Amino acid sequence: MKAWIANAAGLALVAAAGNAGAQSIAVMTCTLPRYASSASPSGTATLIREDRVFRISRGSFQEWIPAERKFGPNLCVAFACVANGDRSEGTISSASVTYTVGINHDKGGGYWRAVGASGLAETEGACRRTADPSSPTPGP
Repeated sequence: MKAWIANAAGLALVAAAGNAGAQSIAVMTCTLPRYASSASPSGTATLIREDRVFRISRGSFQEWIPAERKFGPNLCVAFACVANGDRSEGTISSASVTYTVGINHDKGGGYWRAVGASGLAETEGACRRTADPSSPTPGP
């Protein structure tokens, strides 16, 4: 049995004992393109591809903050999140681009899509499952 509960951090999925993992939390690394303004006199923007780590499940979407060594708050509170059948998606956006990051729970495949930023050579791609950086590493 599963139930959605609302709290100050947004929606959290609560799984009853014995049913945990039916739609598990996925940690994925996505290589997302973005433009960074250049300090050059011409002011041209440089295309950068950076690895970003996300934790996603039904009703929860978080990005890893390397400087703080932890996942940030649930982005579903501020941005759109969707849970349809075996798929969970979350979005993040800026003034010029919206990224959607998702997981197909049954197939285990992660993906990203970008909408808005003109000139991006890539507008979609695969994300790879990765180890949870917030989990302690096992000792020897």
